[in-house]
Formats: sequence, C-alpha cells, structure tokens
Amino acid sequence: IFLCVYFYGGFMFTLTTDSSCDLLKSQLKEMDVPYIPLIYIIDGVSYEDRLDSDEEYIAFYKQMKEGAMPTTSQISEYAFEEFFRRTLEERPGRDIVHLSLSGGVSGTYANAVFAARAVSGGRSEKIYVVDTLAASQGLRLVLDRGVELRDGGMSAEEAFEKLREVSRNLHHWVILENLAHLKRGGRISAVKAAIGTMIKLKPIMVANNEGNLLVYKKVIGSAKAVAALAYGIKEHSADRTSPKVYIADTDNAPLAEKVKAAVLEVFPKAEIVMGHVGPVIGAHLGNNCVAIMFEGNGRIDIH
Repeated sequence: IFLCVYFYGGFMFTLTTDSSCDLLKSQLKEMDVPYIPLIYIIDGVSYEDRLDSDEEYIAFYKQMKEGAMPTTSQISEYAFEEFFRRTLEERPGRDIVHLSLSGGVSGTYANAVFAARAVSGGRSEKIYVVDTLAASQGLRLVLDRGVELRDGGMSAEEAFEKLREVSRNLHHWVILENLAHLKRGGRISAVKAAIGTMIKLKPIMVANNEGNLLVYKKVIGSAKAVAALAYGIKEHSADRTSPKVYIADTDNAPLAEKVKAAVLEVFPKAEIVMGHVGPVIGAHLGNNCVAIMFEGNGRIDIH
C-alpha cells in the first residue's frame, strides 16, 4: 500500500496552482502546493500576489475605498516555463497537475498550456493543466479536491480528468454590491449605474460553462440578494444534505455572515468554508461583494 500511495519518497504527482485560489500563501506551503503569483498593479506599481494575512487583504481593499483603481496582468508563458522547470527540478520523477485561473477571464490558462508543452517535451514527466473555469474560493474548492486525490494516491492523469469534471460542475454565485465596477468594465452606462445605486439594485452574477462571470438576475436590496444565493444552493447543489459551501467577500464580512446564516437555514448540516477574494479578482469586482461556490450538477449556461 505504501508503494501505491508514494512515489520516490513523495506523492505520485505534484499539485500546483496560481495565487488566484486566494488561500494564505503559508497555507499553500503547509498543503505542499507550489504556486505561481499573479500580478496586480496600483498607481503604476506592480505587486506579486503573495498575500499571507487577513490584514494584507484588508489593506488592499482599504486602498480601493480610498480611490485606488487596481489593474491586473496575466502570468506570461516564460514565467510559467520557469515555474514548471523549477518544480520538476525540486521534485524529480513526478508529473504535475496544475490548477489554473479560469480561461474565461484571463489568458493565464492558455499561457500555462503553452509552457507545459514546451517544458515537458523530451521529458519523462508530464504536465497536466486544468482550466478550473474558476476563480478565488472556487479555485480553492477544486484545489481542496485535488489535495484529496493526491493524498489518496491517485495518478496525475486520473486526477486531471476528475478535477476537470469537478470544474465543469462548479457553481459561482456573486452579489455585486459595487455597480461602479460594472460601469468601469463597460457593462452598464454611468446613468444606469447611478440609478441602480439609488434604488439599491443588486446584480447576481454566475460563472457559465466557459468560466465567464455574467449577470444572471437582478434584485432590489441586500436581503433579497442573500436569499437568491441561498436559493441557488437549494436548487443546484449536488449534495442535498450537507453540501460544502465556500463563501468569499471583498471586505464585506457582515454580508458574508448573513449569507452563511442563510445557507445554514436551508442546509443546517452544510460545511461552510469562509475566505477572501484576493486582489486579482477583487480588482474587477470592487468592494463589498460576496460570493458562494459549491459543487452542482452542471453549470448555469448563460451568455
């Protein structure tokens, strides 16, 4: 049994990811998951996403509240090549299963695929890149499943296929509190943003089959928005008794706690995992948003 689970003194494959999974980086180290950081830019200064404390996340959103308008940069193919080569050198003989930020929101996934082909050519080790179609705590959900598969002794190829299946069935539901970022992205006009803010319009966004985050419905007021998220789990969760639900926020802990209470009212035995939305995704969502992620039976396919 020992030889089945372990390979050359370690797991049968190395699980890697990028920083958009929004775990504390010390947690990734404890989980033995190497990661590559994404880049966010504030006032012309580039920062690697290596946030490792609640205080660092809070400080980032404080900058946004004070008027900062962060932008982001995808990971280059060259950076991925360096990352994959270094990982293979440190863990020789092991395949890699890499979990990527959704290809629907970033070119990071495509660059990871190109780099994996370049690095693995002529080597015995293989590099499998999973488009998780996910971001933030949704990617963390896939990562947690990946750790279970790795620790359980599954091969890289088997884990790759299983994690692709998990990703295809993963739900993201987001309460968008800050309409300014819809306006900034050109999705709504300044007039509509102003009117929506005045009447307390709360768009509910979901991630579709391509991993794009799109407006699914609109409600008035935070109470109805919270109810919409709880209803989403009730209607779409694959586990009808004790689902594992990830809740994340862009510096809006009070609303996140209300969502948690609403979920537990519907599913008293639900396992709740609370976490942050990091700077890479938060730069596009804005302050005060709350999101839930859970496994369902297929995604909501909207365009």
